[in-house]
Amino acid sequence: MLDTAPNAPTISESAMQYLEVGKLAVQLAAFIRNLGYSAKAHIDGNYDVVCPLVAKDAGLGEIGRMGLLMTPNLGPRVRIAVVTTSLELIPSKKEDKNSVIDFCIKCKKCATTCPAQAISFTDRTKINDVLRWQINQESCFTYWTKTGTDCGKCI
Repeated sequence: MLDTAPNAPTISESAMQYLEVGKLAVQLAAFIRNLGYSAKAHIDGNYDVVCPLVAKDAGLGEIGRMGLLMTPNLGPRVRIAVVTTSLELIPSKKEDKNSVIDFCIKCKKCATTCPAQAISFTDRTKINDVLRWQINQESCFTYWTKTGTDCGKCI
């Protein structure tokens, strides 16, 4: 359904996936609270954290050219929620996901397909001491307002 972007089926699919991951996060947070620890689900529309950055730090992927989390297996076609907790967790070994960045450096398909021309074709630059790409947020949002909904072509 994401191939229909920016039409309604894309928005519907994205919303459904945010709902599904949100349900899981709420259930997990409730389970952790029942164990006696604090826990909060950060779900679409109710975030206290930047979920893609938390997911990146957790080793799930990297932030790609279009500013979204890029995972090795699904690319940007993921919707995420986060649970923060006081429960002490055992960290797993973080795998190197440089292949995702290597892919974004070469591919540029998101920049080519962006109807707002909001995604850069240039190399990453340091922004606030982080090497990354910067989308033109104004151009992207202006396109959203013209189409009446979010776009999703870059996905």
